Amino acid sequence: MAGETDAYPGDDEVAHSAEAGCVEAFAGFVGLAYDRSALDYVYLSPSRKSWPIGDRSVSCFVTDPVGPVTATLRGAAR
Repeated sequence: MAGETDAYPGDDEVAHSAEAGCVEAFAGFVGLAYDRSALDYVYLSPSRKSWPIGDRSVSCFVTDPVGPVTATLRGAAR
């Protein structure tokens, strides 16, 4: 969330930015656009509590709704 101001933008704005960033990065990692993939993602994002200490990072994780993942899904193209 680079370029954000000192004021916490609110939960909705943080979620919107995180989701947009994860969807944008999804195809480059998985090899297939999110809206065409059987895979999903979850993310960790800054909170109201972590924002004042400089937390602006969003971490995206690709998941498989079918079950546990034991290896990377990089290039899975599914």
